[in-house]
Order: sequence, then C-alpha cells, then structure tokens
Amino acid sequence: MHGIVMIFLFLIPVGAAVLGNFLVPMMIGAKDLAFPKLNLASWYLYMTGASFILYAILTGGVDTGWTFYTPYSTTYSNTNVVTAALEWFIVGFSSIFTGLNIVVTVHRMRAPGLTWRRLPLFIWANYAASVIMVLGTPVLRSALVLVALERVFISAFSMRGWAATLCSSSICSGSIRTCVYIIDFAGMGVVSEVLACFTRKAPVCYDFIAMSSIAIAVLWISGVGPTTCM
Repeated sequence: MHGIVMIFLFLIPVGAAVLGNFLVPMMIGAKDLAFPKLNLASWYLYMTGASFILYAILTGGVDTGWTFYTPYSTTYSNTNVVTAALEWFIVGFSSIFTGLNIVVTVHRMRAPGLTWRRLPLFIWANYAASVIMVLGTPVLRSALVLVALERVFISAFSMRGWAATLCSSSICSGSIRTCVYIIDFAGMGVVSEVLACFTRKAPVCYDFIAMSSIAIAVLWISGVGPTTCM
C-alpha cells in the first residue's frame, strides 16, 4: 500500500501536476495553463482516485505491491486488487489531462521572443515528462484493466486466462519503466535550474541537455512502448 500511494499519488503527480502547474506558466510568461477547466477536472479525478485507494486501505489493503504482478494479482490474491486498479485507472486520466495541458501550454502560450532554444531546462524536462505521461499512462491503465477483468471474468479472454496474464504482465513490466522516467525528469529539471541559479552561470551544453530530454522521450516511444505489447 505504501508503494501504491507513493508512486501513483505522489511521485508521478509531483513533477508535472504540482511543479508544472505553478512553474511552467511563470517560466514561459503565460497567465495560466492552456485549459484551466481541464486542469480542474484533473484535480477532481485525482481526488476521486485517491478516495478509492483510501477505501482499499481501510478495508484490508492490497498485497500485490504497486506493480500488480500477475498471476498473483489476477488469481491468488484475496485483497482489494480491483479497487486499487480502479484507483489508478481514474488517476491515470488525471495524469493524461495534466500532461496534455502542459504540452499545449508550452507549444502555444510562450511569451513573444521566447523561442525553443531559450526555454529553461526545467521546461524541457517537464515537457518530455508530459509527453510520456500522455503516451505511457494509457499503457499502464490498459494493463490494470486486464488485471481487473481477469479477476472478474477469468474465462472471457482464453482458457484459464493465461493469455491475459501474459499480456498484463508484459505491459506492467514495461509501464514500470514509464513511472521511473516521469519521476526522473522532474528531478533532473529541478537540479538543472538550482545549479544554474546558485552558481550564477548559464548551463554548459544547454542544447545537449535539452535535446537529451527529448531523446529519452523519443527512445521510450520508439522502444519501450512497443516492446511492452510484444
């Protein structure tokens, strides 16, 4: 339960949702994010998902770990796996909305004269993390949908659910890497800005640092994403 709360309700949202909401508009000269109402909807979805996981905690918890590894989570566990999976399914929409909001904001609402090569490194890191959130979160949500459906309708996929087990296990193992990338981007962006501020010097090799953030996102899209479904 600690892992589920730590990963899904803190570490993933803290980068784009918390730091991004406050810092991205200020650092690019915008008054607000591109879609304020969508931003508010993502907050309500986050709180709704958090209430589900709170219910799961109070009614016995989940013993599968935050990775929901199969076949234990689909067949053998007697805890609130479906409730926890529903929590991440709802919170996943919040992550998608936030990532989409930040991507559009960076593209369309930069101050006049603020070109791509003048963006702060935090914006580059947050932009790359948002792209992965938009493209990677549905993969993990799909895996958890398979886990929940196999627990309820184990024969709906194949004999004894072995195909769904194999597919959900593969997708989950790849999606764990997605969570790691999203978490790391936020930290790397903060470190880049803090070092530049307190050393009073412009970042060395700005272009390489900025492009490396985008390169990681591109490598995930072209490599990790498709291999999770193989």
